[in-house]
Formats: sequence, C-alpha cells, structure tokens
Amino acid sequence: MSLPAPSLERLFEFESHLESGFVTLLSNAAISAFSSRSVSTLDTPYVSLYCTAGAVLQNHQYIRQGSPSVAFYDWFEGTLTTEVVTNRITDSEGLPPQHTVMLGKVRKAIALPWVKYGWPSDNYIQLPDIRQSETPDTWEDDDSLDHTIINWYINFQIKSAAWPLSFE
Repeated sequence: MSLPAPSLERLFEFESHLESGFVTLLSNAAISAFSSRSVSTLDTPYVSLYCTAGAVLQNHQYIRQGSPSVAFYDWFEGTLTTEVVTNRITDSEGLPPQHTVMLGKVRKAIALPWVKYGWPSDNYIQLPDIRQSETPDTWEDDDSLDHTIINWYINFQIKSAAWPLSFE
C-alpha cells in the first residue's frame, strides 16, 4: 500500500486493511498468522483472524474543502476475531502448555501499546483503541487441537494522509 489511496473504493476496504495490519503485527511478533481470506495451508500453531466493521462514531468526519466540498465519516467501531489453534501436547516435562503460551503471545502482540508502535505505517487505517471483549473457549477432541477465540473491540480511523487526491 502507498499513501494516499488510489480511490475511495480501495480506501473503504476496511476489513482488508485491518486484517493485513493485524497479520503484519502478529507476524512481526513471530506468530504464524493468517487472515480469513488466506488460501494458505495452515500448520499448527497458528492464529487466524478476521475483522468486521461496525458503527460510525458520529462526531468524526473528514471534510474535503474545494469544489465540491464533501464530508465522509472517518472513525468507526469494529470487531477483531482471533482464533488461536495449537496441538494438544501433554505436559510431561513440566513446561507450560503450548496453548496458554500462545494465548499470552497473542494478547501481548495485540495490546494497545504494541499496536500503536508496531502498526504498519503504510496502512490506510490507524487504531486509537483496542480492547479484549470476550474469550469463548473451544476444543476438538478428535483432532487433539486446542482452539481459543478471542474477540477484540476496535476503534479505528482512516488516516488523514490516506484520502485519495480525487473523489471521482
């Protein structure tokens, strides 16, 4: 990506921009991460993720002066869903289970201070706020896999430098 965005259509692909940013963030923390639209074969341990854009935060708009003068909402809420998947390994050597270690790594990598400093600078989106919202636990006994889904509340804004030069 390069700033500014080539078009409004490309700029408004929020889910894609958020997912690529989070994949980069987790990959930089040595975590194998894939977006929901990935076509890769996934080997455990890994984190899959997807984002959904939510409501507009009403008091925030980007206003472009000129002819014509236009205003777009530029600040939104959303949800990041991460799924941590690991092989179930017995604790025969007194080591912490692989799954709990992986959960800790993901939570650290997505903590707000790390997101603010590790977010890709060429992404069209910035994240002023991210908070864990819930963690429903799941597992598969047949495949000996541990799964944990972590949902995150996100508050994201379109970077002012990302707006296209032309709105046509």
